[in-house]
Amino acid sequence: MKIIAHDDNKCRACRTCEIACSWHHHRVFSPGLSDIQVTRNNQTGEILWTLDTSSCDLCKDEEKHLCIKYCLYKALTLKEVS
Repeated sequence: MKIIAHDDNKCRACRTCEIACSWHHHRVFSPGLSDIQVTRNNQTGEILWTLDTSSCDLCKDEEKHLCIKYCLYKALTLKEVS
């Protein structure tokens, strides 16, 4: 099984992955409609990245995984898990 993996050390919480995901699912740029949610604690700088795996279809029918393709910091990769 493949999943989208996130590297905390590379992510800068730009939220481009949210936009790409919402475009894939709904053809609109709306972070609230994304399977990915990125938040940043402005006090500590901590970034929290979550993916709703129950609705993520790994960009079925797209040429590439859009969140990975458009991640500016290369924080997302496709990972094989057992």
